[in-house]
Amino acid sequence: MSSTPENVVFIVHFNGKVSRNLSGSFFHSERRKCFIMSIKSTLAHLKKRIEEKLKLRDTQMISQILYRVPQSFAGSHVQYNDVEISDNGDVADMFVIHKSFEVIGAIELSVTIENCYD
Repeated sequence: MSSTPENVVFIVHFNGKVSRNLSGSFFHSERRKCFIMSIKSTLAHLKKRIEEKLKLRDTQMISQILYRVPQSFAGSHVQYNDVEISDNGDVADMFVIHKSFEVIGAIELSVTIENCYD
């Protein structure tokens, strides 16, 4: 019996803001989208899924992806930090970290979308 790749739920905040305080990092946006993706995905695939889900136009591009990474547990509270996802190694690390914090339901990303012109 062959095993199927594991999938992860993503929540994408876009063109919002990131706030940081002593309790950690928080993503804020008026609009969010959700999708599911395989843990075997690359940065190119992640960007493509985000572009499809956000229905980006040809004149728009993803300029930054931040991952809200769980850092530690304080009692029943998870503390987060944020790190930039910029290559395949970052994507692989994100999936490994997510798996080690099994109580976290979804991976949260903050995505910055910019208009690009020729």
